[in-house]
Amino acid sequence: MPHFTAYLAEDALDDTVEQRLTRELVAVVAEVYGELSAVAAVRLVGVPPRRWGLAGAPAPAELVTISLELREPALRVPGAVDRLITLITDAAAAVLGEHVREHVQVLVLAEPAA
Repeated sequence: MPHFTAYLAEDALDDTVEQRLTRELVAVVAEVYGELSAVAAVRLVGVPPRRWGLAGAPAPAELVTISLELREPALRVPGAVDRLITLITDAAAAVLGEHVREHVQVLVLAEPAA
């Protein structure tokens, strides 16, 4: 089951952003893997600005870190990792604004096949 965790500034979250970002991330899974989107989970974590740093300084308000955890065989699909990174970044920019694009960090984490 694909699991997303998105960390972003706490004040960037509201009902609209939460719903749109959740839908957009699930749509990424649908575009790359089809039916797996029915079991995709999304966790949104709002981080207070004083609790997030980057390179020893407070993180920029635009910083967004999104991780996707899935089973390792899903990464064997040709071009999957590149597509996931591009589509996840596009989803964050579409929901939060283009100004976040250069601050989006995408982590793709694989669990060993059972």
